[in-house]
Amino acid sequence: KQVQTAHGNISITIYGDRHKIPILTLHDVGSNAEETFARFFQSPIGDEIGTEFCIYNINAPGQQKNVKEFPFWYHYPTMDNFVHIIEEIVDFFKSVCF
Repeated sequence: KQVQTAHGNISITIYGDRHKIPILTLHDVGSNAEETFARFFQSPIGDEIGTEFCIYNINAPGQQKNVKEFPFWYHYPTMDNFVHIIEEIVDFFKSVCF
């Protein structure tokens, strides 16, 4: 799923029923959500977690596969900006529990 934020489109991979309690993840620097979390959330343990929660794996801008380079004028989000990006994602999915 793509979510438009003030810092561009953010790619999110969702596992589970979106009516369940959300868990948001953000991968480490130099990685992406797919590489970091896919194997875990597609395992038996991840399946078990999915019975109670909905997992939203957030990709930082430019970290998803086959992404274009940023234009020269683009300013990469700071850590404070990431807080606002996550707030925008929560608002987009209308997650009541956070």
